[in-house]
Amino acid sequence: MENKIFDYILVGQGLAGTLLYWFLRKAGKKVLVVDAGKSSASMAAAGIINPMTGRNYIKTWMADTIMPFAKKCYLEMEQTYGQKFFYDLPIYRALHSVKEENDWMLRLEDPEYAAYAGSIQDGNMLKPYLRNAVNYGVVKGAARVDLPLLIQTVREQAIQENGFVNAAITTEDLFERDGLWHWGDYAAGSIVFCEGYHAVYNKAFNYLPFAPAKGNILLVKSEDNLPFNLRDEYFVTPLGDGRYWIGSGYRWGEWDTEVNTEDIDKMLQFAHERLAISFTEKGRLAGIRPAMRTRRPVMGAHPAQKSWYIFNGLGTKGTSLGPYFAQQMADYLTLQVPISDEVNINRYKFPSDKK
Repeated sequence: MENKIFDYILVGQGLAGTLLYWFLRKAGKKVLVVDAGKSSASMAAAGIINPMTGRNYIKTWMADTIMPFAKKCYLEMEQTYGQKFFYDLPIYRALHSVKEENDWMLRLEDPEYAAYAGSIQDGNMLKPYLRNAVNYGVVKGAARVDLPLLIQTVREQAIQENGFVNAAITTEDLFERDGLWHWGDYAAGSIVFCEGYHAVYNKAFNYLPFAPAKGNILLVKSEDNLPFNLRDEYFVTPLGDGRYWIGSGYRWGEWDTEVNTEDIDKMLQFAHERLAISFTEKGRLAGIRPAMRTRRPVMGAHPAQKSWYIFNGLGTKGTSLGPYFAQQMADYLTLQVPISDEVNINRYKFPSDKK
């Protein structure tokens, strides 16, 4: 039994669980990852890092802090694992009106946006790639992370270290004895739930204001090269090897992973109308992002259950936010470094009838 005692059991291995595992192992902790492989949104995500978002082209929350931290983290993981995960890739954002062009120019003139707002590109010069003649604002500092490869690579490390189990855990499966939490033949001092949107079914944490966001994805293949992310009505992201990811907006409040055909049909129409490159359809997916109503991650200790923790809610900006907050969560667990108020689970009222 001794070799099956761990410092931490991580429940779930999407992006949150993967990054937390990385930082806990760096801290020298013994970690068991338990994941049932059920529809992780991270495995279907494009892994886009976008420092400017919204209709008003504002900086992503904490951009000046999280962007350099994320790049440093992913590059360090590349060096450690001998794999390529991180790709600098600018975003070309369609500007459909004079107002949008003027708004972009305001960002260009703002020193606080110098690292992110790039020059406007003449749409007519992009005809080898795009049919749309509008101009495009270039988002600098953007990137793509190969999340499926990242997750699989870290999983292989956990497997090699006898620290991975392909299974599902519910809170009812856990029991405490001799100061440890036990699950089957395994035990650990602490349990950290990194379950993504499945947290809504976790009886210990389902009081939190989760707002899962479902997105539909169209995968296509092309012999042609698109050397940038396109942000228009939909996102078009090159994944390498001629593969492209086309993503829709989000369906808030939908919990199933069935593909919405009407969304895919609209994406196909968009792709045929806007992309000058030829392509063939290769797949359709749907994923659910573990977002919060506050649009902020949630992390920390359960208010009533000893040694149970949560690290979740990375949401649609998870590729950018994940490394910074995974490090903060690991520091909290191992060094008792306080968690930022904006993401601390204590900001949410715990129901008195919960145990």
